[in-house]
Amino acid sequence: MRQLHNFQVAYSTGIEPVKPFPFHVAGGIIRLPLNSPKVIGVANSRGNRSHQEDFYAYATLSLDPEELRLSVKKALGIDWDPSKVGDAFSGQVTFIGVYDGHGGSAVSQYLRQELHGIFESVNKAAIPELFAWAQELGGTENTPALDLEARATEAFFEAHRNLSSDTVSQSCGATASVVLLHCLDVPATPFFSSERLVVTVAHCGDTRVLLCSVNAGRVVPMTETHHADAHVESIRLRRMMGASLITDSFGESRWMGALANTRCLGDLRFKKYGVTPEPQVQTKLLDGKDWAYIVLVSDGVSSILSDAEVVDLARGARDPKAAAESILAFAQELGGEDNATAIVVPLAGWGKIVGPDTTKDLREYRRQQAAMTESLQAKLQLASAEFQKTQGELSTAVEARQRLDAQLSENELVKKEFALLKPENRVFKLLGPVLVKQDQVEAKSNIETRLEFIRSEIKRVEAQLQDIQGRQDKKKVEIIEIQTALQQLQTQQAPKPVQHLGMVAA
Repeated sequence: MRQLHNFQVAYSTGIEPVKPFPFHVAGGIIRLPLNSPKVIGVANSRGNRSHQEDFYAYATLSLDPEELRLSVKKALGIDWDPSKVGDAFSGQVTFIGVYDGHGGSAVSQYLRQELHGIFESVNKAAIPELFAWAQELGGTENTPALDLEARATEAFFEAHRNLSSDTVSQSCGATASVVLLHCLDVPATPFFSSERLVVTVAHCGDTRVLLCSVNAGRVVPMTETHHADAHVESIRLRRMMGASLITDSFGESRWMGALANTRCLGDLRFKKYGVTPEPQVQTKLLDGKDWAYIVLVSDGVSSILSDAEVVDLARGARDPKAAAESILAFAQELGGEDNATAIVVPLAGWGKIVGPDTTKDLREYRRQQAAMTESLQAKLQLASAEFQKTQGELSTAVEARQRLDAQLSENELVKKEFALLKPENRVFKLLGPVLVKQDQVEAKSNIETRLEFIRSEIKRVEAQLQDIQGRQDKKKVEIIEIQTALQQLQTQQAPKPVQHLGMVAA
């Protein structure tokens, strides 16, 4: 696997920016670290999984200003003159990426460490060779001129090609969503205060990028979910492979019976079946004051929360870090167990959202339902443990009753044998290794005493069995009642609002 940078890979899921983030102030330039919680907010959790496969990165890139000019002209039809911005800022682009691994963390960790560097270093000269390689795997047939969209596509394919030499990448992969922020203001301003900001999103998989408007907190998705049952992906894949879509036991569609995502990096063994790293790229020009923030989330969040819930949860936060933590905390409160990441990027409209929080009541309802579910599950766990305990008690009591029944039979047999004895017959009892003569009357009396004791023990154990069985029956009823309540609660829970699968125009 070709390494383009020599960053230290640690357990941490983020990286320090490659370069500090410079911007104009009166009288000069200052540099601001991207890892400040007031600049980019990140919250990340392993959940209940044994390994962390979610990773993220942010960096400041220096690209060719002419390429950016052509990109703006092609995507937006705007004539932007980079010479008016100045050499220090005309090629500056902020890169933010979230990577959700599956089957292992090797690919997502590689992307965290390398993709931003690959993005900065790719060049047009490599396109023919790279796309010839991609076509061998059933990839794209286009070789576009190098603008920002083509750069993103080339970077994804280049990263994927680098992974192809790693055997681990045959069976594991990662989805990726990358946000590129490019300011058109003159003089240049940081993305969080830009009046005119170009947002380009390169995406493959089911991670999500959401824009939040200051107008009532309206959400605009910038990504499409690349699952096998998504309309566009379904058409593309069926054209290539026919019907290879299988629904698993959880009701989720799997391509080739194995993959939920039909676009990702890695998973090389599935590339010949139409699974591609080619990103879907969308560019949008924002009037900064009309947009509050951008949110990037992995499917550990988006599988639990709707787009509207995600952006509403970031409302009113003191800073982007607190906003990201609010999103992640609520997903976990509702029972999220997967790796989960939320990244919040403030824009010029930060803190200026007007209008009601439209999902507040829904979130409170879901919170209450989740709390009730958690309480019932705890009760079910306790009742099940108590039921298991009675099972052990019942087994012990049954064994005791069986031993007493055997002793009763044995002693009744001895009593019958004593009834056959004549007065002159002698009786002996065994004391250790010695036989000791015993009086017949005393021996018969001892047998009666033992029989009386055994019968009393049988009555005691029988009462114990009835008590245990009674408690067990009550626990059975309790467990059934809790299970019924859980089922009813699940049917009563407000469904998560339908997630936008496609990109929505503002």
